Amino acid sequence: MSDSRITVSLVEYVEGAVRFYATDLQELERRGLAYTKAEVFYNPHMRSNRDIAVAVASTLGEGFSGADVMAASGVRVLRLAAEAGGGRLIANDRNPLAVYAIRKGVRANELSDRVRVWMMDANEASLKIRDFGRVDYLDVDPFGSPASYVWAAVQAVKRGGVLAVTATDTPVLYGVYPAKLHRAYLAWGEKTEFHKEMGLRLLAAFVLRVAAMYDLVATPILAHATRHYARVYFSIDRGALRALNAFEENVGWILYCQRCGWREVKRRSYPPEGEVCGFCSHEASLIGPAWLGEMQNQDLLSRVIRWSEEKPHWISEEARSILRALASEVGLPPLYYDLDAIASRMKLPSASPRAVVEELESRGFRASMSHCEKKAVKTDARLEDVMAVIKDLARERA
Repeated sequence: MSDSRITVSLVEYVEGAVRFYATDLQELERRGLAYTKAEVFYNPHMRSNRDIAVAVASTLGEGFSGADVMAASGVRVLRLAAEAGGGRLIANDRNPLAVYAIRKGVRANELSDRVRVWMMDANEASLKIRDFGRVDYLDVDPFGSPASYVWAAVQAVKRGGVLAVTATDTPVLYGVYPAKLHRAYLAWGEKTEFHKEMGLRLLAAFVLRVAAMYDLVATPILAHATRHYARVYFSIDRGALRALNAFEENVGWILYCQRCGWREVKRRSYPPEGEVCGFCSHEASLIGPAWLGEMQNQDLLSRVIRWSEEKPHWISEEARSILRALASEVGLPPLYYDLDAIASRMKLPSASPRAVVEELESRGFRASMSHCEKKAVKTDARLEDVMAVIKDLARERA
């Protein structure tokens, strides 16, 4: 048992259609302890993460196989069985108390015929699945970076299956600690005005590159940055040539100017050199390798939204709101504009994202609000076009 965690009583919780058991969070609070100290981990603020996972898995068809290799309380796997129609499912955790709680939850929901419980390391579980029968859906949701688990996880998913990866080490992935970012994800980056989407794209490129080592293709089909985590779903295919093509067509570099906020993407495998800002001629920073292709599969997203809207008793409004926001971003170029940052540089009051979107559309551009930030927009307009809109809106309010 880990010395850094505190054992307290298990209590019953309800989420979606299932009952499950985890550490008593109220008791932890009374003792002045953080929920991260729970021996059987459960974070109620990650509900929307699990809601979307269930909705995505529902598209795989009745009886799909799946696994959560870091199951903790087991709530995700229980919901995959009870709500999404999963059949041959595996809930794995290395913690004996978590395994006890999962088995208790399996019995409480009468799912013993569909859910098996393992107790081993996450990578060991993924490799066992690879060797004895790959699954249609596999979830990697660690506390911290998923980087050390991806190599085994990609090998455990069937062709045409889905791999879901969560990263909660967002200060690293979002460029606050560039050296750690390079060490963990083999990428260069720094803090930017679009750091959340940057993190999603760096994570996607990392998983794609790891998968390619095994002649596998990991294509992003849905991604969101919510609260304190980044989450990407991948469709897994096979073939060395397909992996090479995916890399050449969709991976590249982001050029970014810290002085004025200008950005540009370049689809190439090797990093560009000596680039300068296309707006103010300041030296441009280099970020990547990053996935520059579409992050959302429109057909999948439509089916996920339709299923979710039909299940409001299981799928939270927060999750459904995230999905609707993702749908509005489909087809728009990479990255978003932070309106507060742009207005601050212009020494003007910030503008309403909705007003900026409407004004950009009236000028012939495509635009939507970003799901990543409340005061950000995605658009095919250039920086100077967005600046012009902010200036005009400020003049109208004066």
